[in-house]
Amino acid sequence: MANIIHLTSALCVCYCIASSAFVADAGSLNFTFPPDNNFNKASDAVSGGDGHIELTRNGPYSMGWVTYNQSIPLWNSSSRALANFSTHFQFTLGPGNLPTGYGDGLAFFMAPFQLEQPLGAAGGWLGLFNRTSYYGSTYPMIAVEFDTYRNDWDPDDNHVGININSIFSMVYVSLSNQTEPRRPSGEDLKNWENWEAWVDYNGGAMQLQVFLLSNPSGNVNNISKPKNPICSYDIDLRDHLPETIKVGLSASTGNSTETHTIYAWNFSSEYSWESDGNQNSSSVKVILISVFSSFLTVCGFVFGAARWYSGKRKNKLGGDAKEESDSELDELCAQGPR
Repeated sequence: MANIIHLTSALCVCYCIASSAFVADAGSLNFTFPPDNNFNKASDAVSGGDGHIELTRNGPYSMGWVTYNQSIPLWNSSSRALANFSTHFQFTLGPGNLPTGYGDGLAFFMAPFQLEQPLGAAGGWLGLFNRTSYYGSTYPMIAVEFDTYRNDWDPDDNHVGININSIFSMVYVSLSNQTEPRRPSGEDLKNWENWEAWVDYNGGAMQLQVFLLSNPSGNVNNISKPKNPICSYDIDLRDHLPETIKVGLSASTGNSTETHTIYAWNFSSEYSWESDGNQNSSSVKVILISVFSSFLTVCGFVFGAARWYSGKRKNKLGGDAKEESDSELDELCAQGPR
């Protein structure tokens, strides 16, 4: 019995040591603009005097983007778990200084952290793509576009779309379509009003959602996200992006011009996954728990059987001793007093 107890104790110690290798890595990341000291600006993007960012010049063929200067955890290769995130930004698309109309638009994007803004990305490429990288997984990029110019691949000059590794939108909603039930009030992205946009990703449901709200007052303190998204798309981001990414806002102009102004931007993400550096950590842990549980079950059965057998043996020995004592007493009584 002592050997069983010692063996069980040893296995308990081994189990605790082995389990400690599986560390649950959970955390969150948040940032807010303004201020802009944690952001990188590329090409024509500049900081404004009153705390805003101008993504492009007010002129033809301009492009620029602003990105957060730290990498964002998106998913984990060991546990395959995905993060949840939500981002909100306020922007305006104002009139340009040319009589040729508005163009081209603004986008929120996610990409590999080391990716730089490509050359030749002005015009309809929204500062994200160019003629050699506009389509395909060789240039991983997830974007939500707010498009104000109709190129050959666009439905119109006033739409919101979700783009996967491509300048072509997988899904889109036209804000000019009067019968579109998801269309928010404020019919035109180019109305020079303040727009509030939210982009949410649910890692469990693997769904990307876009919300849009017109905010003429520009006051961000009294707004709330709309109940229903204007656009959504089911997507497993692990199939398109690396484990850590950069996030940013991008814009461009072409023959037509407009201003692309960012007044506020915040981002928050949450993640929870195991990090032991071993691709097979989960299966190893399951096997370890199963073996240990089976051993405890067997030990419990053996211990119970031993206790039962020991108790039965004691009862038998006690009964034999009692019978022997009773026989001696009867013999003494038969002899009588001496």
